Amino acid sequence: MAYIRYLEGLSPNLTLPLARRWLSGSGRLRFAGETILSRHAQAEDRALVEQTLAACMAKGAYYRVCSMIEALTRIADPASSGLLVRTFEQIPYAWARPRILQALRACGAHELPALARESLWDCESEAREVAVQHVRRDADARVRLEAMRDDALEDERVRAAADIRLR
Repeated sequence: MAYIRYLEGLSPNLTLPLARRWLSGSGRLRFAGETILSRHAQAEDRALVEQTLAACMAKGAYYRVCSMIEALTRIADPASSGLLVRTFEQIPYAWARPRILQALRACGAHELPALARESLWDCESEAREVAVQHVRRDADARVRLEAMRDDALEDERVRAAADIRLR
């Protein structure tokens, strides 16, 4: 981790070209490449990041998928929405879902409200918190938001977000 902190301190202009090469490697270099791209990816990295995400999904490398989702969040290209939705629908890794919702928000994806509705019941409080902010407020959503706001066992941040959304 010390070398990652060192690389993070360097200019992305220096580290991004290396990260792009390291992404296809293995071990520590690949991890460094993923970490740098997750924090500094640019528009020209979209194809590489999407290819890596798809390959990681096929291998079941879900932690790596999360890094690529974070990179797509930084890139924020609406063209990534389809891949992000498919990933949301297919990934069995709960930690990825809030990241996908955040990436869809960054992309301005029209699919976000529908996935947000589903995420109101997610096991990850972070996903529920993001969902509260982006769900369409119809009668059914309002009932769920009220239940979340009033549930003493619900995560405090989710309860607060539900309260704000209901106003």
